[in-house]
Amino acid sequence: PFANVMMTGGTLSHTTFNLGGEIFESTLQPINISKAFISLIGIDLDSAYTVSTSGELNVFRLIRSISKELFIIVDSTKFDKTGFIKVGELLDADAIITDALPPQKYIDYYSRYHIPIYTPDILQQDS
Repeated sequence: PFANVMMTGGTLSHTTFNLGGEIFESTLQPINISKAFISLIGIDLDSAYTVSTSGELNVFRLIRSISKELFIIVDSTKFDKTGFIKVGELLDADAIITDALPPQKYIDYYSRYHIPIYTPDILQQDS
């Protein structure tokens, strides 16, 4: 009852099912977002956050610029994977949401920078 949902226009990618393009971007530019949730194709300690298309790059940058908090949502198979285009640094995230704990090197990295990693197991322990 407290959520407001805004639907953007834009171009729907048939491969990723993401919206993007000029209409999408112009719709979002004046908006302020408190929490944004974005999915990626890969997370790698060297390559950072990556996606598969340039349209996703533009969406990531825009969402990051208008959001107070950025949550990266990936399944555990996306760690140690690199997509075609780097969209951001690992420190761009305010939190990581995934289905299982990532390899220890990511736990260590995110812990060092106080970026929480949420998994279903962790969420059950908190409730």
